[in-house]
Amino acid sequence: NLEWQPVTDQQLEVGDLIRIDLAVQLPAPRFHLAVTDHLPGGFRPIDPALTGVLPANALRDEQLNFFEERKLGQPKSRFYAQSLGRGTHSISHYAEVTHAGDFAWLPADLELMYDETQFARTSASRILITQ
Repeated sequence: NLEWQPVTDQQLEVGDLIRIDLAVQLPAPRFHLAVTDHLPGGFRPIDPALTGVLPANALRDEQLNFFEERKLGQPKSRFYAQSLGRGTHSISHYAEVTHAGDFAWLPADLELMYDETQFARTSASRILITQ
C-alpha cells in the first residue's frame, strides 16, 4: 500500500519550498523496491542533503529509512531500496515551487523491480499555485 501523508490547506506560492511525504505500508518483507513520484510541472525537486554529490552512506536521512538511492529530476523523483521489512516506511523529499498555475499531481507508484505483478499507487490530485 502506498499513500500520501495528509497535507494542510495552506496556499502555495512561487518560491515556496515544500516537503513531500509518502508512506509505504508492507504486509511482509519485500526486496528490490522502487518508488516513483511524478511531480507537477510547477515544481522542481531539490536535494538539501546533497546526496547527489556525496556517497549514499555519507549522510543518513532519517526520513528515507532504507531507501539507499535517490534520483531527483523532472518530471519525477525515484527512490530505490534493496529490501524493506514488514511495516510502515516513510519517504520524504523536497521541491521548490517554480511556476503558478493549476497542475495535476499524478499518482506516485511503488513497484517491485523484479515482479511486475505487485505494485501500489496513490490517488491523483490537483494543486493550485498562486503568484
